[in-house]
Amino acid sequence: MLISFGFPNLGYNYNIPLDNYKKGSNIDAGKEVIGKAMDFAVPHYKIITAVLIALIILAVFFLIIKILAQGGLIKAVYNIDNNQKSSFGKGFREGKKYFWRLLFSGLLINFFLLGTGIILFLPVIFLFYMKSVFLGSVTLLLAIMIFLPLLIISSFLKNYSSMYIVLGDLKILASLENAYALFRKNIFSSIIMALLFIPIGIAIGVVLFFISLSFLTGLLLAGFVMRLFLNKAGILIIASLGIAVFLLIFLLIGAVYKVFCQSAWILFFKGIAKTEKKEEVIEEILSDRKIPEPEGIKMDG
Repeated sequence: MLISFGFPNLGYNYNIPLDNYKKGSNIDAGKEVIGKAMDFAVPHYKIITAVLIALIILAVFFLIIKILAQGGLIKAVYNIDNNQKSSFGKGFREGKKYFWRLLFSGLLINFFLLGTGIILFLPVIFLFYMKSVFLGSVTLLLAIMIFLPLLIISSFLKNYSSMYIVLGDLKILASLENAYALFRKNIFSSIIMALLFIPIGIAIGVVLFFISLSFLTGLLLAGFVMRLFLNKAGILIIASLGIAVFLLIFLLIGAVYKVFCQSAWILFFKGIAKTEKKEEVIEEILSDRKIPEPEGIKMDG
């Protein structure tokens, strides 16, 4: 690409070798890792297949629950803010009718990001594979500069389009168009809103770290005591219970944080969408008013 724009001295010495690059050692290490992985996978392929299938089923299950909960939460928070009687269960039931639109809206944005990422980073992989370090680094920097803003914009589009789907009962393309228009007119306030969650997330991360540290300390003490009575079986029991309790606490805190963030975004969206709607109504009213054309002066007599 740089050669085509006339950069000098790039047409020659195209491949820039890495210093102290030992092909043999890296290749041998890679073959060794692959060989060990294959030695483990071949006799245990049934267990690996079962684990993969279970993980896929769990991922699909949590995705369905996430989408249903998202639609229900948007509906419930909106109704409560409008002084209407609502509950998460009622919103959950109402949000089910938006499931497919929310699903395909998210998939459409994700496939767009995936395709864009492949287009941008495939040349980077090829250049580094060809040992063209300079061009690969420049191309990587340009790819990141293009992909990162798209990633940020996509996150806002997902958020706003889901609210347009649930609250406005819009189709997928219409919700994405409205979401982009809303974000374009509220870029600064949307970014500020997103940045406000950073210190909150850091604080929750610090709290989780100290909780994990305290929990791990208690778990080690309990495991030591159980080992005195039940040997290895005691350690396995404590480890299993500890992992289950820790995951439960982690999921509970994560769920509360997600509900808080989603509720804040719903109220923020309602505020900027209402302002946008008022502006559109004012423009429509003004456009309907026509300046009266001067009539011909009639002379009496």
